[in-house]
Amino acid sequence: MKVYAHFFKEKGEKEVQYRWRTLLQFGDSWEVIGSVVMKNPGSAKSKLVVSDEKILEQLNKFDASEKWHEFTADNTMQNIEKLFREYSKFNNSDFKGVIQIFNLFNVREADLDEALKIAQNVKNQLFYQTTDDDLNNLKAPIYSGWGGLGNDKQFKPIAVKFFEKAKSLNQNYLYNDFNENSFYHPQYLMMYGTNEEYVYNFKQTFFQNTTTPTYISKFSIKKKLEEALKLEKYENGKITNRYIFVGGLQLTITAEGDGYVAIRHQNFVGDYARKEYANESQFAEILKNKDYGRPYPKYWLGQKNFKEYGKTEDQIVESIISEIESLKTDFDKV
Repeated sequence: MKVYAHFFKEKGEKEVQYRWRTLLQFGDSWEVIGSVVMKNPGSAKSKLVVSDEKILEQLNKFDASEKWHEFTADNTMQNIEKLFREYSKFNNSDFKGVIQIFNLFNVREADLDEALKIAQNVKNQLFYQTTDDDLNNLKAPIYSGWGGLGNDKQFKPIAVKFFEKAKSLNQNYLYNDFNENSFYHPQYLMMYGTNEEYVYNFKQTFFQNTTTPTYISKFSIKKKLEEALKLEKYENGKITNRYIFVGGLQLTITAEGDGYVAIRHQNFVGDYARKEYANESQFAEILKNKDYGRPYPKYWLGQKNFKEYGKTEDQIVESIISEIESLKTDFDKV
């Protein structure tokens, strides 16, 4: 990822920094592949003023009014990358080009409360907000992620402008009523809330660009298996359940990642590479013959994603239950 933006320091009793027209570039393409609207610029820092003529030629096509700086990438930018990589994968599109970042205000400060205090006394209105230009440059797909700041008395009118522009560009994952929407910040969407079912559901609305997405729910599969399996459970969680299985093994059903079934020893500690467990190679071979992968051999004898079992939730659940019964028989022979 390359990060470019306009940047200005306002000298005074306390220095105020502004960052705007931020571009995240992936690969060599300069085609816009998406836009994000958030609260204000965070912790990414200016590295240098761009002087490469070929790069400047491309950047100036976006905006030639100020110098361009190259920036470091902060956590939010990395989560934007994750979000749009998932979006591209879902929609079978190439992940290369530029994601534009716009903000409700342009004061660069990672602490939002501090940024809001600074915003009360800004002198440079030219750089403080660039809403009109930003609206003109907004291109779909557009992720609106300003969180609760969109309900703030001062900033809601600006958020509504971005919202209305996004709707005019056929962003149908947004409800028509502004107040009905959840404008999750990318940090929450891709980090803190990633294992929440409602967050998973929300991402599907964005990927499919509809308020009524259709998809296989890994959370629903986990719940259906929990109701159907007649095994003793020794760990019961919102995301992961673990069951006592035959042969001194444990069976794990989890909604982590894409959702998967995994098997290891009940007395497993730390790393298969450091200790030999009973019948380890025989169990692993049985799982391999049933198309279980071993992407993390330190931690699992075998692992299989939900989606490998079928194309509907009921089909997946039925196939997993059937396979578990088959594994019981095979493991008992070891």
